[in-house]
Formats: sequence, structure tokens, C-alpha cells
Amino acid sequence: YFIQSNLSNMAMFPGARDTGTMISDMKQFGRVFNEVTEECFTKCIFSLGETTLKDAESSCADRCISKSFSASSRSMMMFMTEKLGQDISQLNAASSEDTSNG
Repeated sequence: YFIQSNLSNMAMFPGARDTGTMISDMKQFGRVFNEVTEECFTKCIFSLGETTLKDAESSCADRCISKSFSASSRSMMMFMTEKLGQDISQLNAASSEDTSNG
């Protein structure tokens, strides 16, 4: 409920994305987070009977998560740059149409 109401409030701002898209993005982030967590846990955690991580496990998990999110961030930045370019092109095309029709 909290997330839904806050996302609905954000829709009041000009240029804000619709609530459905924002929820979809949050779900996608959750899926990526869960995949990274599972991958790094499987790769790095060896002793499930211990109450604390061994130094090697902790170091491995830190590196794994850092690399995964770094790669994810780079991919997201490339996607956002491409999407921004497309949006600008669409705005320019719409502006040109308005100018020629007006």
C-alpha cells in the first residue's frame, strides 16, 4: 500500500512515469537483486552451519555483489542513454510536426 500510494503521488509531477511502469521497474529490480543474491550465495558461501561468515566467504560475496551491480549499473546507464536519445528524437519530431502544422 505504501509503495502504491507514493507512486500514485509521483504521477502528479509533469514527466513522471505512470504507476504501472514504475511498479514493473521495481519488480524487475527485485528479480535482478534476487538473482545476484542467489548467484553470489551459491558461489561464495560454503559452511551453512556457522553463525558468521568466514573471511574468504565474506570477501568472495563482497566481490561478487560489487561486480554484479557494477555490470548492472553500466548496462542500465547504456539503456537509459539510448532511451533518452529516442525520447529526444520523438520530441523533436513532434515539435517539427507542430511547427509545420501551426
